[in-house]
Amino acid sequence: MRGDVARDYLTVKRLIDLTMFAINVGMAGACGSQAVQNINAGRVEQGCCNLIAWTPTGAPNWSTAGGVFVQGLQNRRQAERKLCLEQS
Repeated sequence: MRGDVARDYLTVKRLIDLTMFAINVGMAGACGSQAVQNINAGRVEQGCCNLIAWTPTGAPNWSTAGGVFVQGLQNRRQAERKLCLEQS
């Protein structure tokens, strides 16, 4: 994960957060996500918010298991977003 996120925007808390995200959604999903793409482009707040973004169909992104919405996963994404936005 560390090699996939621009170091300029990689705080310790953000590294922990994005690592947890990658463990949960898979490395390919995390590294190819809008979250990482936006963070790498310097749009950190937008990237962190992408962790709880909604899909074009209106369903929460990264919060389903077997195609079914799971509130616990949504809660986890919200916690990851909060950690990602912290500066240190």
